[in-house]
Amino acid sequence: MKLAKSYSVSMNETKQNRATRMIRLVEYVGRTEAWGTDLGARVFARLNVDLMGLSEGTLVPIDFAGLERSDVSFQREAVVETIRKHRPRLLFVDVEESENRRCRRLTRGPTSTAGLVYDVAFGPP
Repeated sequence: MKLAKSYSVSMNETKQNRATRMIRLVEYVGRTEAWGTDLGARVFARLNVDLMGLSEGTLVPIDFAGLERSDVSFQREAVVETIRKHRPRLLFVDVEESENRRCRRLTRGPTSTAGLVYDVAFGPP
């Protein structure tokens, strides 16, 4: 039995010049708290329009800075639906700017209907 070679790539050194479009959620929400499916749907609609014209492989960092609180309904409608619609064409990552916030992984997993693992907790772990 022949085993496949495994490769390890450092995340610190990328040699690709990749297009990037930063999403600052607080700019789409317009306040520091984000609640409910209605607001989430409105934010999704704006995000969808902004992301439609991006080329395949564009890196889309999602910055949660400035949002003090949000609920799962908002996160599901605004963030998860945006990622579900535009993946794998666009590459989504979370921006971590504060040591007091938990890291969110925007990857496939069993914890949501869209097949994404996400953690919407703010504050220390």
